[in-house]
This record gives sequence, structure tokens and C-alpha cells, in this order.
Amino acid sequence: MTCPANSHYEVCTNTCSNHCANVTDAEPCPETCMEGCQCDDGFLFDGVACIPKEKCGCFSNGQYYQPNEMVLLNACKKQCTCIPGEGLTCIDHSCAAQETCESQEGVMRCVQKGTCSVTSRGKSFITAFMQNLSPGQPTQKLELYISGYNFVTNINVSTSNTILHKTINEGEIASITLPQSLVMVGSDKFNKAVLIEANQDISVISYNYVDKTSEGTITYPIHQLGQLYYVVTPIGNGAKEFAIIAHEDLTTVTVHLKGTVTYKSKVYHPGSILVTDLKAFEAIQLQSTDDLSGTRIESTKPVAVLSGHTCVSKFTSCDHVVEQLLPVQSWGTTFIVPPIPFQTQYDIAHIVSAENTLLKYQSSSKTESRSLVAGE
Repeated sequence: MTCPANSHYEVCTNTCSNHCANVTDAEPCPETCMEGCQCDDGFLFDGVACIPKEKCGCFSNGQYYQPNEMVLLNACKKQCTCIPGEGLTCIDHSCAAQETCESQEGVMRCVQKGTCSVTSRGKSFITAFMQNLSPGQPTQKLELYISGYNFVTNINVSTSNTILHKTINEGEIASITLPQSLVMVGSDKFNKAVLIEANQDISVISYNYVDKTSEGTITYPIHQLGQLYYVVTPIGNGAKEFAIIAHEDLTTVTVHLKGTVTYKSKVYHPGSILVTDLKAFEAIQLQSTDDLSGTRIESTKPVAVLSGHTCVSKFTSCDHVVEQLLPVQSWGTTFIVPPIPFQTQYDIAHIVSAENTLLKYQSSSKTESRSLVAGE
């Protein structure tokens, strides 16, 4: 038997007192004996690896916290910090007047009330890379930029055939390069999803680069995903595209198309309904020369949706466009759209309605309105 770093083989391992939990958790732990690897003297097991005793975090109520990690407990009424060797030290806490306490991925957070509660921070993410320009570009580079907000954050990035590990600290940004083979090309189903997992909150931006055409998008955490989306694609020549990425097995996706799509040798005309099943970490990418804006996506389980264009041209040479869409459940009713300062022509705002509604919009002193139907 080969044991990992800072451990050795024992016929009868000490599975209780050789654990970080024994340092800070007052719960009694019955000693058991079993064959396996045991941490060397001066090292304790933190649930992942054998680490120096002084670097052990805190165990409380079965939950492990990293050294110096700050958490909210008791419905956000306590703010606790893990002090190595001592345990959790807590003080009274309350959310601000405009905030509410919510559990996200099992972690209590104070989040904005109403329509401003979407966050890009989380511990689990799933994404994919859509086609950028034409396939086979030698300069293509796929990257993830990951920001850390806590001390010693361990990150795993998994694809269908590899797992990459990274550790970052508070305020650091890590860059992870992924193989070009993960790019999805054409309208098809792919096993090319990328799963990002961390033991503490991070935020992720995915970046798809080809010489003279590149784009990045915020990647939203899995707890922000939904089951109802409306697609928006830029107007212009070339292939408009969107992708649907499943996080769970037995995910059935129903797509109500607004443009013509050819998938699995079958032509789906505007108004057609495309239904497909996805396994965990599978993705479907659909492309069309038609505008696909207003296409409705429904799924039986939460999915991630990317939307954009292989390379759209407007006043300049073409550029790849991709954005991760928010589900309808995260939409709002009031928005401020700032102008782009370097745009010398004009700005375009794309507005999609999930239900029949009256739209009012104002530019300078001019106010106008129009009625929208669902999907328009």
C-alpha cells in the first residue's frame, strides 16, 4: 500500500485521536482499529490530507472550517472565526436592513433583498466553451480566471479526462489553461463540460481567446442556476449559438426554437420544439444563421445556459460573443444601462420578456413605451 505525503502504513491505524477534529471538537470519538495509512507524528488528518497540527482548522457540529475562515451561523446571528488550536470564536451579528439571511450551498450568507440578490461567488460551478470563429484556430486559448476571498482556498477543475488542482489565498487570482479540445463545434451534444469546485467561496470568469477575437463571461455558481431561460443572440452575419449544460443526470431539456436549427441531421424550423436528455456534465450546443433571440429553454433540473455568436461584426472586424444567462427566476423589472464610452456609433440594448408586459424606457428626457409578449 502506498500512503500519501506525511503518512505511513499501519496494520492498526488510530482513526480518532489522529484527526484534526480531536483538537477543537469536544464530541467524544470512540477509538477504532483498521488497516490503512496513518499520519506521521506531528501531523493530523483534516479530511483531505495529513497536515501539521498547528495548521488544523476547526470542527464544529460535523462541519470543518479552514484556519482563520469566517462564517455566519445561527441564522446569521453569529459571526464566527476559526482560531487554529482553539476552535470557533463567535460574536453577535445581524444582516443589514436591506439584506436577508439565506443558505446557499449549505452556507449562511447575508444577501440583498429583492432583485439584487444574484451573486457570482460560490463553491461549485459548471461551464463549457462555445465555438469561437471557425474551428481549428492554432492561437486558441481557453482559460479560467479564479478569484479567492479566503485564506488557503483549494480548487479542483474537472473535465471528462483530467482533474487540475490549484490553491489560492485571499485577494489572489489564479489562471488555469484548459485544452483546446474542450471547444464545442457545430450543433451537437458534447461531453465537454468543465466543473469547478472549491472548499471556500470563489468567483470564476471563463475566457475564450483566438487571435483578434476573444470574449470572457462571468460564470455563475451552481446554486444560481434555474430551469427556465430565454435566449438572446446578437444580430449579424454568421452563426448565432447557445449551449445548455447539465449538472445532474436525467435532465430533460425542451427548447422552443425561434430560428432554424439542424441537429442530429434533422431540421427544426422556427416554432419547432426540440427535446433531448442530458447526463451530468453533458452539454448541447445549437447554432443558426437566424436570430435565436426569444428561444425558450425549459429543463427538469437546473442547467447552465450560455448564449452568443461565433464572431459577430458591428462597425469593426468580428468578435466572439458569449454570456452566461440568468434564469427567469433571477430577472428584475428596473434596470440602468450605462453607455459604452468608447462606442462612437450607438449602443444597443436587448430586452426580453418572460411574460406579457408593458415596457417603459427613458433616454435623457425622452420616455417611450411598448407592449411585449412572452418571449419577445
